[in-house]
Amino acid sequence: MKSRNRILSFLFVAGLILFANDSAQAGTSGHLLATRPMDFVLVQSGNCQEICIQWVSAEGNITADTPKLFRTFLKKLGSRKLPVVFQSYGGNVDAALSIGRMIRTAGLETAVGRTQLKGCPMLDPRCQEQIVKDGWSAGEVRAGGAYCFSACPFALAGGKVRSAAVGAAVGVHQITSVSAKTNAAMGRKLSKYFDEMGVSREVFAMMALATPKGIYSIRTPEALRSGVITKVLSYEDEPGYVSCGPNAKSELLCREFEDPRSHESESRDVGEDPSCDLVNRAYMRTVNSGRYKVNFSHIESDGNEVFDMETRFVDRSYYTRRNNEPWVRRSRPLLLTVRWEAPAARKRPVVQGCVRMGDETVDGIAAMRFKGEWQRSTFSASTEVWISKDNLTYLKAIRRFPENSFYPSGNQIVVEKYDLDRNVLVPDLSEHP
Repeated sequence: MKSRNRILSFLFVAGLILFANDSAQAGTSGHLLATRPMDFVLVQSGNCQEICIQWVSAEGNITADTPKLFRTFLKKLGSRKLPVVFQSYGGNVDAALSIGRMIRTAGLETAVGRTQLKGCPMLDPRCQEQIVKDGWSAGEVRAGGAYCFSACPFALAGGKVRSAAVGAAVGVHQITSVSAKTNAAMGRKLSKYFDEMGVSREVFAMMALATPKGIYSIRTPEALRSGVITKVLSYEDEPGYVSCGPNAKSELLCREFEDPRSHESESRDVGEDPSCDLVNRAYMRTVNSGRYKVNFSHIESDGNEVFDMETRFVDRSYYTRRNNEPWVRRSRPLLLTVRWEAPAARKRPVVQGCVRMGDETVDGIAAMRFKGEWQRSTFSASTEVWISKDNLTYLKAIRRFPENSFYPSGNQIVVEKYDLDRNVLVPDLSEHP
């Protein structure tokens, strides 16, 4: 314990780094960014009268005044939920912790990404001349090639989900001070903050591996395991939310692609059954996760459970593989807690008549068990749902369909087992079992 405290006394800065190839162009752009104080800009890509991607761009040096600026920005943002996309060399540690806490309180996601505003030169991709102060700036965003150094990852940690590109290096470095007492106080402050944000204190051990003037580059699996990031993006991914405008050509297309998180994914929808409020909130937490997996099986007449299908949800796509068949990729649909009842022209609940049956354990995880009635499209069933007490997400669901049901799987009792593993990967579409 004493040796650990000594480490905490001397180490306190961690940085998330996404390395691109070194170039004079990158150096020039980075110098401009390093000398500017951080600001927060609403950016959108595409025609938002129809469909576009939206995000909050946070770039520049974190100063003591940055939290005040961000607090004002959040008031203007209102109830709108958009990811905060960081690119920064860092700055003031206390200010970064304050920003991270505000992000967590607001329920926002974070990501590391580089914003290129329309009309800006490549040497200054987020030029001040193209920033719209009280509206939307036009631009593009990419996860690859961005960086987040020094105090920046502390602000990044505030996100409920925090993302970085594939191949990103999590870089940590140590700093010594004349006053050991000051270093120890900062170590305790960071330890408390990491605990709040769900970041492992393993980060401190990683920091010890860096030379005094160098950086220890943490591999992606280490970053995921420690919680510095919780989601991995591809190089070309756009860390923003898809949003549909009033002139969208296809309402169905919007329902398929629009990201519900931009409209508060856990909000109650008109038509929900109040008795199923907890079940619905857990459902939305689950299906709006960046990555998760569901294994489908059925119960035969002799009571044996037989595996049928695996489905992986990764960002805006999902991948399905049945026994002895190749993977199939589809666009991820927008799943809601209500269904549209056409003849009556009104919304009806997907799950209703929920009753809590008690507490149980599912694969060693403490869970709440509910029973209710489920209906989606023309299919209906009695359902049981097991919800994690720890994070209020689905662990398991069993649906019992009537004997005359024509449910697509052709089975009367369907079992769904959920796995919200951060490491769920896109499968090889050519892979066969």
